[in-house]
Amino acid sequence: MARQGEHIAEVTRRPHIRVGVIPWGAQATVFPPCGFDMYDEHTVVVGVVGGSAYYNDPADVARYVAMLADLQRLAVFGDGARVELRRIADEYRAFPDPGSEPSRARQV
Repeated sequence: MARQGEHIAEVTRRPHIRVGVIPWGAQATVFPPCGFDMYDEHTVVVGVVGGSAYYNDPADVARYVAMLADLQRLAVFGDGARVELRRIADEYRAFPDPGSEPSRARQV
């Protein structure tokens, strides 16, 4: 996870890529019930149990457009996103190495 965070931080420096990170302490005003992908304002792909759902009804898409706008207002971008991503990577690095501790698995 630490390397993934660092990689995403570096990707934010590329032109035409915009990555937003919602800081841990942000006062959340919106809570998406599941993950979703929106490539334009015509179709939304929503992750559901067992697969994906595609929404293209304008009223459904409008709800996701509004939710994305709310999430973007909570997020930091550019240097702020890189700071958050590096902080998260450092937190993952601070976790103990799972290979260095004796296994606590129960034998049956």
